[in-house]
Amino acid sequence: METHNHPSAVEPYGGASTGIGGVIRDPMGTGLGAKPVLNTDVFCFAPPDFPAEKLPKGVLHPRRIFKGVRAGVADYANRMGIPTPNGAILFDNRYLGNPLVFCGTVGLIPKRFAQKGQHKPGDLIVVVGGKTGRDGIHGATFSSVLLDDKSGEVSFSAVQIGNPIVEKKMLDVLIAGPRSGPLYPYLPIAAPGASLQP
Repeated sequence: METHNHPSAVEPYGGASTGIGGVIRDPMGTGLGAKPVLNTDVFCFAPPDFPAEKLPKGVLHPRRIFKGVRAGVADYANRMGIPTPNGAILFDNRYLGNPLVFCGTVGLIPKRFAQKGQHKPGDLIVVVGGKTGRDGIHGATFSSVLLDDKSGEVSFSAVQIGNPIVEKKMLDVLIAGPRSGPLYPYLPIAAPGASLQP
């Protein structure tokens, strides 16, 4: 489970998509890589019909935040091929300018692949990702500050830019690479009533 509240308040689509992207990566880093199989989310926003004239300076309208967050999480998860079978949305005035965006992912991994590894001299390290840009700079600092009417201008670059296409390719390599035998021995397809043995 991870939150991306502040990033979603200033850049709803990007803030929410990197939230789900980050939480999908967590099980991928467990042992020899757990396979993410489902996502869940809980969103808390101010009411989408909040009067625009009462909106504090610098705060995005709740409807814009709602639409951007929902689309960011859905688009990222769909590109990764991971379903979101449940979630919840709560609307309350207390979340005006400070939405809560909770994302979670469940991963499956056979016990034999979940053991702590021992690194040895000569082991290879692979670094995957885009070039370092100006996005995501001071993200940890930004997530702890009080949002005000200047937050969108000052902290816009604190929101990372996610890349679900590269992340999906990395997931496929992690799952297939270090294993022998069938690709997902713990998710077999069997006839109804058949015993499923890992």
